[in-house]
Amino acid sequence: MPSIVWRRRRLFLGVLVVSLALVATATTLLPRTYRATATLVATGSEESAPSEQLVRTYSALARNPNIVDAVRRELPITLTRGDLLDRMTFAPVARTQLLELSGKGSSAKQARTITNTYAAVFASRVRDQLGDEATEGSLELAEPAALPTAPARGGRLLYLALGAALGLLLAVGAAVLVEMQRPRLHVRRDDRHVCDLPILARIPKLGRSADHSTMAEDAFTWLQTSIDHRTAEAPRILAVTSPAEGDGKSTVAAHLALALARADERVILIEGDLRRPRLHLASTLKDVERTGPGLSEHLSGRPGDGLLSVAHPMHSRLHVIWAGAPAPGPAALLTSPSFDALLQTLRRTHDRIIIDTPPLTVGADASIIAAKADGALLVVDASSTQRVDTEAGIEKLAAVRATVLGVVVNRSAAAGAVSRYYHRDPARGASVS
Repeated sequence: MPSIVWRRRRLFLGVLVVSLALVATATTLLPRTYRATATLVATGSEESAPSEQLVRTYSALARNPNIVDAVRRELPITLTRGDLLDRMTFAPVARTQLLELSGKGSSAKQARTITNTYAAVFASRVRDQLGDEATEGSLELAEPAALPTAPARGGRLLYLALGAALGLLLAVGAAVLVEMQRPRLHVRRDDRHVCDLPILARIPKLGRSADHSTMAEDAFTWLQTSIDHRTAEAPRILAVTSPAEGDGKSTVAAHLALALARADERVILIEGDLRRPRLHLASTLKDVERTGPGLSEHLSGRPGDGLLSVAHPMHSRLHVIWAGAPAPGPAALLTSPSFDALLQTLRRTHDRIIIDTPPLTVGADASIIAAKADGALLVVDASSTQRVDTEAGIEKLAAVRATVLGVVVNRSAAAGAVSRYYHRDPARGASVS
């Protein structure tokens, strides 16, 4: 759900802002409500029940239909029995013999009139019922309702909060609805191509268990083999991109670089997304230092202190160049002679250069990098990538004459099923490591 909202953030924010504006306008146009409060005091004799108990009894008695009708006859406005009770609240004051009557009205005078009339009629009816020599207790008006100086606030705030919650639900619903209406790729197990591009490998959804680790190694070893057989000469510079955000290209780039390093190749992995770098979040790179200068500093002529590339602490054949500090105009940096010179230098010192690019939907950065690479990998999510985004991304790559080697299907259930089959003990059906 968060990834859908992020992809449709403009629609989400638009619906949310419009909803909040409508709620605020409607709340402003609501008629103002005033509330006035009168206080009654219950007294009892020595033989009667305690005053607090009498107050609770009177609080329930105040809703008696006969009393409500008596109040209605005394009011200068016409109200039904239900309307009048909706305007009134009866609340005993804890640990006292006081009973508060609160009434609402469309004006301050109306609220005071309704409240004082109700309090006077109620107290009078109680006295009439008990008689002058009552021993059960009495009810007297302790303080009449004063004229309210401002409208009640609780109702409007409640409506505004409920409206905001409804607006949030509408915004999320709109994002999900639009997402569902756009056709996804839905790559099936027997598919060999995606949008006329060959499927190079299917990567299972990665987990932390030993079985998942083995499945991942197998998948990326197969990806390495597929890449090397796509061209007469193994591509040295590989751009890893995706049609949109959330397809998992950074994870694929990190695992592919690690697989190549384990195959005894000298690998340099470049975080080429200078706008919103995500490569450092990959679990395989969590132990790599990020203290030195990055790609943006190098390309903008601010090298700073420290080495540009950092070695992986557990895989000496793998080095990483991080994106570095955010820099204005990433596309200009990637088209600069400095980037071309850096790639040429890395060609002489490394067997493979893996570049994690931004998604193709974000600016021209991915297309620029792909055009400089020997080959590009297009990473798609097996179930969530949009077909229209994929087709648009392929068109962008074709426009710069990038060599697209093929598609990597990420989070593929088919890949997981095949890999689990080959890693289960046939005698016991249990996973083996």
